[in-house]
Amino acid sequence: MRFSIAINMMRRRPDVPMETIAAQALEMVVAAEGLGFDIAWAAEHHTIEYTIAPNPLVLIVHWAAHVRRMRLGTAVITPARSPSPIS
Repeated sequence: MRFSIAINMMRRRPDVPMETIAAQALEMVVAAEGLGFDIAWAAEHHTIEYTIAPNPLVLIVHWAAHVRRMRLGTAVITPARSPSPIS
């Protein structure tokens, strides 16, 4: 059986800076690896008010420098919106 963790970068209070949320997310990923989890998933949800995740690809690159065995993946990547055609 494999265990994974999904990190959503939730900010419940607007006064908490992004750096604090990112540090807490990294702590969770490192702790999960120490507990034997196999995969950590990064997600971005720009339509939900309390999540402030930047590009999940940037997050997993940052996490990769701090884990040795754990696999990293993207759970949600919001595609870029194509511009409106010019008439």
